[in-house]
Amino acid sequence: MKPGDIQEYAGRARAPVAASKREYWAEHARDGEGLAALHAGWDLHEHARAVLPEFPTAQYLAEDLAHHQRLKVLFDRASQAFSLRRSPR
Repeated sequence: MKPGDIQEYAGRARAPVAASKREYWAEHARDGEGLAALHAGWDLHEHARAVLPEFPTAQYLAEDLAHHQRLKVLFDRASQAFSLRRSPR
């Protein structure tokens, strides 16, 4: 790595990269008949298993479930807060 590499990376244009990623995934979704997210998820799972063959561990599953339960509580609270803020018409 050269001294200017970090400045070059930090200063690169982000918008074209983001647009390129959006176009890639949009094309991937069109070509995959709507199965892009499923394929991406499966690829991520295979990668995780390659890195950690025992994935998902019982501890990981328990933590993941607890996270989803906490998130559900927050969604429920937000939903109630937004419905209470609506003014009657």
